Amino acid sequence: MDLVAGMKVMLMDLQRNLNNAAEQASDSIETFSKGVESEWAEFLNRIETRWENFVDAIEDYVESFYERVSDVSDTIRSCVDENKETAEEMYQQTLESVKACGSNRVEAISQMITSLVVLADNSSDVVEEVLSEVDLCYNTTGNEVIPLAQCLAAVVVDAELKATGFLTQTGYQVWMINLSLAALPAALEVCAGKGLIDAGVDTGTIFGEIASCLASSAYEYFTGNSTMAHKKFNSTLFHTLKL
Repeated sequence: MDLVAGMKVMLMDLQRNLNNAAEQASDSIETFSKGVESEWAEFLNRIETRWENFVDAIEDYVESFYERVSDVSDTIRSCVDENKETAEEMYQQTLESVKACGSNRVEAISQMITSLVVLADNSSDVVEEVLSEVDLCYNTTGNEVIPLAQCLAAVVVDAELKATGFLTQTGYQVWMINLSLAALPAALEVCAGKGLIDAGVDTGTIFGEIASCLASSAYEYFTGNSTMAHKKFNSTLFHTLKL
C-alpha cells in the first residue's frame, strides 16, 4: 500500500499546485483589471484636457479677432460664428476617433483578461476530474493493490499533463497581459498623437477661415456679392493667409 499512498500524495500535491495557480491567476486578474481601468481613466482625462485647449484657442482667437476689428457687421459675426461651430464639430469628431482608437487597445487587453478568468475558473474542473478518476479507481479495482496502483498511476500521469497544460496556459496568458499593459500607455499616446495632429491642422484651417471673414465682408461691400467671384476671392485669400 506504500505505492498507493505515494501516488495519493502526488495527486494531493498536484491538486494543491492547481489551486495555488488558480489563486495566483485570480490575484493577477484583479491587478490587471485595476491597471487597465486606471490607464484608461488617465488617458481620457489627458485627451479631454488637450481638446479643451484647442477649443479655448479658438475662443481666444475669436475674442482677439473682435478686439482688432472696430466695426463688426452681422455678416462678419455670422461668418466667424459659423467657422467657430465648424471647429467645435471637427474637434468633437477627432476626439471621438481618438477615444475609439484607445478603446480598441483597451478592449484587446480586456479580452485577454477574460480568457485568464476562464482559465482560472476551469482549474476547479481539472481538480474535480482528477478526484473523480481516483474514486473510479477505487470503485473498479476493489482495493486490490496492483490493479489499484496501476489505475492510480494512469490518473497521476493524466493529472500531471492537465496540470502542466493549465500552468503553461495561465503563465503564458499572464505574461502576454503584462507585456500588453506595459505597452498600453505608448499605444494610447499613438492614438492621441494622430488626433493631435489632425486637431492642429483643423485649428490652422479655422484660423485662416476666420481671418478671411473680414476680407470677404469687405469684398461683398465693394462688389455687391457675386457668389462665384466671392468664393474665388475667399479661396485665394485663404491660401495666401496660410502661406
